[in-house]
Amino acid sequence: MGHVFFGARLLRAGVIASVLFALCLTGSAGATTTTSSEGEAVCSPNPGSCTFSGNAEATFAGQFNTPAVVIDQSLCPAQAADPADTICGHFGIDTTSVQGTITVGIAFNADDDLDLCVVRGAPPAATLAAPCSTGVGATETVTFTVVCGDTHFEAQILPISFPFPGPTPLTPSRFTGTVTANLNACVGAGQVPPPPADAQREVDGGGKLTNATTPDASFAVDVERESNGALEGKVRISTNGCDFRGRNIDSAEFDDANKTTVIHGRGTFKGSSTLVPFNATAHDGGPNGSNDTFTIDKCSTSSRVAEGDVRYRVERN
Repeated sequence: MGHVFFGARLLRAGVIASVLFALCLTGSAGATTTTSSEGEAVCSPNPGSCTFSGNAEATFAGQFNTPAVVIDQSLCPAQAADPADTICGHFGIDTTSVQGTITVGIAFNADDDLDLCVVRGAPPAATLAAPCSTGVGATETVTFTVVCGDTHFEAQILPISFPFPGPTPLTPSRFTGTVTANLNACVGAGQVPPPPADAQREVDGGGKLTNATTPDASFAVDVERESNGALEGKVRISTNGCDFRGRNIDSAEFDDANKTTVIHGRGTFKGSSTLVPFNATAHDGGPNGSNDTFTIDKCSTSSRVAEGDVRYRVERN
């Protein structure tokens, strides 16, 4: 973009190093401060920085008090070396064991010209996390990707140009900013990421229930939810003098963390064609039926599986 500094047009391309340094004028500024935060962010107010551990948002504000020009991003020092923002504005962004995206935006007076860059690491060893935003309006935005090994980024606000005679301590050039983090925890070595919500899930099993109010209670369950959400399956409980069979599965809640399925449907008692509602819960407590339970609000049975097994499965595509 073309930039105006006190009425003169600056050319980025082809400017030799000596000219770049001549145009990098150290000025004075108000250090960037964190003004608010919400979500999974822990922030330091001054100089402004935040550590993001998940989804969060933070806002910041800063200002330039006297004329300064930085038309080359590589001339911005680290925030630690320029905490008062006398050369570039800074906002620190720290992450630990997360991945996703972060968006930084700034807004300022349309008469001024500020650019926005984000670097990975701290200068002088830093690299650009994404292309700088060098638009022509009163806002700039940069979105960049965070990977699990990243720990530190710095947003840099470059003071490109101002109207003559430029900012003063009484009439500073002010800017505000927003950092929006959309991050997820990284999966550690040996861990399996959680299955997607629309994965195929199934609970099945059968056997005998111990301490039944009516002796010799047996059960069977096989309920499956396809990846498209369709349900199919069967439920049955049978004791001396009571036999109930589920005919329709209306809904089911699958709890991956606890390996438990709550089943709602309609069924019939033996010798009757009248559909009645039922609620059942099947829990996979461990291998080979250890600590498995099955309950249903029919036939007055207890829940612990004495002989048999309940198996909770998630199909990972």
